[in-house]
Amino acid sequence: MGYRLVNSLLTLVLVSFVSFAAVEFAPGDPAEMLLGGASKELSAEALARVRAAHGLNQPMWKRYVGWLKLVAGGNLGVSLRTN
Repeated sequence: MGYRLVNSLLTLVLVSFVSFAAVEFAPGDPAEMLLGGASKELSAEALARVRAAHGLNQPMWKRYVGWLKLVAGGNLGVSLRTN
């Protein structure tokens, strides 16, 4: 039974990493999407503030580990639609 539990946990981590990486490498800039505009129309300061507020200025592995800790604690984040 212990082997199955460890195997299941490893599978969950692997699937979560693949999902996280797929979103990471998707085209587009998340900061621009959150501000609702194209990069020509948005100021560099506004983009930098959004990236810092959402941790988008950190390396991918740091964002993944932080996200994994939150999810393991039951925090699935804030809804972008309803805040």
